[in-house]
Amino acid sequence: MNTSLGFEQRGRGTGLWTSAFFIGQFVCPLVVLALTGAIGGLGSALAVLSAVSLAAAVGVRALRPTQGVEPVLAAH
Repeated sequence: MNTSLGFEQRGRGTGLWTSAFFIGQFVCPLVVLALTGAIGGLGSALAVLSAVSLAAAVGVRALRPTQGVEPVLAAH
């Protein structure tokens, strides 16, 4: 398992991830509603949102530092 968080920080990382996930679930319908009104259709609004999401994913992946990390073996 490849993780960038130490054992002591995993709870905090999980909490931040969960918070971001639920904030996204709250904000997404509002963004789609605003785009639907601005663009003039639900299909177009979803296409714009998906294009922005894809661009953000590619940008985050491109900016992520690559490291030669060896797999961590679990201590038994």
